[in-house]
Amino acid sequence: MEFRSCPACKASVLEDDVDDCPFCGASMSGKPAAKAPEKPVKPAASASQAAKPTAKPSPPGGTSGARPAFRPSPAKPAPSSDSDDPFEVDTSAAIKAIKLAPRATQKRTLEVKCPMCDTAGFMQPEDAGKDVHCANPNCTVPVFKSRRVITEAPPVQEAADNRPMIFGGGAVAAIIAGACFWFFVLAPKKEEDPVIDFTPQAVEADKSLNLDNVIHRPTEAAPTSIPEIRETALAKIVETAQSSQRNRSKEFAAQLASEALAESGNLKVAQQQLGRLQRQYSYLQVQPLTQIGWQQLATGKAADAQATALSGFSRAKSAPTSIRRTLDSNASLSALLISVGKSDEAGQLIEGFQNFEDRGRLSTLWRSSIDSRSFRIDVEAERPWHILCPEPMRTSIVEALVCNGQIDKGLEFTKTGANVASQENCLAAWAGRVAERDLSKAVERVTAGLSTNQASASGECLAWSAVASVALTLKNEAVYQTAIANAQSAAEKIEAVPAIEVPEILAILESEGKAYVGLPNPAPATAAGLAQMALAAVQIQHGDKTSAWENVQLAINNMRATALSATLTQQMLDECEKNEPAVRERINVVKNAGGNEQTLRTEFSRYRRQVSKLHSDAVDRLQKQAILLRFAAQHGLLEDVTEYTITSSQVSDAKSNDAYSLTSLPGFLMVIGAADDKLDITEKVNASFTSPKPVIDPLDIVYGNARKSLNSGNYDAVSQVIRDAYRAGTGKQKPDRMDEITLHFCAKVQSLIPSDKMLSFIKNLHDELIQEDAFLLLAGYSINNDKAADLFKVAQGNRSLGAIDEVAIYRGFVAGLPNSSPLLKKPSTKPASE
Repeated sequence: MEFRSCPACKASVLEDDVDDCPFCGASMSGKPAAKAPEKPVKPAASASQAAKPTAKPSPPGGTSGARPAFRPSPAKPAPSSDSDDPFEVDTSAAIKAIKLAPRATQKRTLEVKCPMCDTAGFMQPEDAGKDVHCANPNCTVPVFKSRRVITEAPPVQEAADNRPMIFGGGAVAAIIAGACFWFFVLAPKKEEDPVIDFTPQAVEADKSLNLDNVIHRPTEAAPTSIPEIRETALAKIVETAQSSQRNRSKEFAAQLASEALAESGNLKVAQQQLGRLQRQYSYLQVQPLTQIGWQQLATGKAADAQATALSGFSRAKSAPTSIRRTLDSNASLSALLISVGKSDEAGQLIEGFQNFEDRGRLSTLWRSSIDSRSFRIDVEAERPWHILCPEPMRTSIVEALVCNGQIDKGLEFTKTGANVASQENCLAAWAGRVAERDLSKAVERVTAGLSTNQASASGECLAWSAVASVALTLKNEAVYQTAIANAQSAAEKIEAVPAIEVPEILAILESEGKAYVGLPNPAPATAAGLAQMALAAVQIQHGDKTSAWENVQLAINNMRATALSATLTQQMLDECEKNEPAVRERINVVKNAGGNEQTLRTEFSRYRRQVSKLHSDAVDRLQKQAILLRFAAQHGLLEDVTEYTITSSQVSDAKSNDAYSLTSLPGFLMVIGAADDKLDITEKVNASFTSPKPVIDPLDIVYGNARKSLNSGNYDAVSQVIRDAYRAGTGKQKPDRMDEITLHFCAKVQSLIPSDKMLSFIKNLHDELIQEDAFLLLAGYSINNDKAADLFKVAQGNRSLGAIDEVAIYRGFVAGLPNSSPLLKKPSTKPASE
């Protein structure tokens, strides 16, 4: 796959029909190029002038005299390139950006924060609005456009009773005294009356976000039909991405524009947009290249698709790991690599970028909401295979493969999981997406797939639960009944995994170097637990809470068989610290050490080290149990979960005790109780956990306040709760979890209010990056739910929107539209709780 190269600057030129290089303006034939006019051609140009060839074809929606993206200085020759990468670009042009000072000076008084690394820098106020260079020398994207200085009126003092408060009661005040919750809620305490009001915050709508004030009504009519929306969005996304006005990042805008153009089949223009990204932004090309590759593969150009995938791989390897969007694009690219026969390269990306924390979870939810075209994070979070992913990135890849028509390759890839728990969870993701693509053939295809993979009882239970969940969402009772019957039948065949026997001191000493610290492989028990939890999730979705709770308990029991009790391992660690002589004496006996001090010192260190590993695994097991119980409490089983949590934490036998006070679960139960007006739950947890007192996660406070406001129909308050959390830096330590909470409530609210109100809701969120994500999902959702024309109308000419806000909306429109890509347009989806 070869491209023409400019004889002057050596840059690869993707277009076949240009006479001059779009980067340096030199003649592509080697002959002297016609001298470009010093000033742009005026509209009233003569016929002879209009007939002259332009340096670059006009992109859709662009202007006819558009200049090249980069213009090298004539005083310096363009560097030669020995790369044959068809997507390589000329990087000789340096960005003229103002270097931010790390500290304020007499002239540099305006503080600016880098949107990529959050490093503060200082500049002169008169330079506001210009391109600046981050003060952090290690910043991955150091150049960005600074904000213009906006003079704001002094904030109005809010009444004390408008502050966010969801907790009350004298008993509750005692729980959270000294805890972080008190700091975030900021509720004044009256000594004479310890009762705190449980009233949710009442937030007045921000007048500045009233669309009647911020929208400039355009004279041209907004598109109304799907074809009109498609063509207008594609034209405007190129024009807006190149705009210099209120454009946070032209590079990211070019990425979104290129993705949209590629997905719609406009590969040539998509490749032109890629040329706008310089070398330091090459990782932004990964997702557009992936979209181009999928299009090439769908049209039978397998060789071109492979070349494109490998070009993306060369960029993905060096992508920054500190941002979620890297995971998003690399998971998508991995699916393409597998589809074109480059599984080894996909494996390298998985090994290098797999993330098991909040970032990995949110990336999986984001990718699945785009690839499946649900455009709802809340819906995806309730899918049985997303409750607790053993390998989030691998799950994303399976879903991307199926959503892009690679069903057989997706099934084969499920076998590559690190263990049986991961393999069966991936198999469930495959079954769910297969059902979503064509529910009429789901039972037949999933039956065949389970046979091919020789699935165990837990694998069958998980897969059929996934099909049943999708069937409920799509309101197909016949498929649901078949799938749930198969899931229940498989669940009955799952054998309970026996509890782990506490190892003797000699076994612990000899466990060094052994897998799982010498204990049984936890994967089968984990797989059984996930299968039973998946069945419970479907039963919750269907409204059968009694059966659901029974399966939740079975799931927890199997998870308990994956490691020792954290209470027990903590006692073992405490003994090492507080009673070392007794431990040494036991070691002396089992090792026949004869009292040798050197031997005892070595063996004691080994014992303490192995016990620490056992404790780490025990705490990890407890955290996983807490995740499953949080899900159940969040979706209608609050009373059952509360009683179970209290009882399990009070068991006297350390081997059977679950110290949930080591997790955020008790505090979360208090939050949900207050948010759902079930104060007896909050008080019951208060009375049951006394030592230690529950530590309430600040982000659970955000979730609880937003949930309470949503329950009461106060959608402005939901937005304000989230805005305040971003401004206060509540989610700074866990930014991806904060983003998941935000996108969760955006998905909830966007189905309940008109488009104009939803734009105001999102613009009030304070954080620019999350606003852009929310706008993209909103636009895609509007296509699926016949709201696109209305959204286009209220977004067009909206002065509150920045350039990337608009680009994100256009990108979302294209992502939701039926087009030439192999993706299928999905019907409207609703979560189980609606």
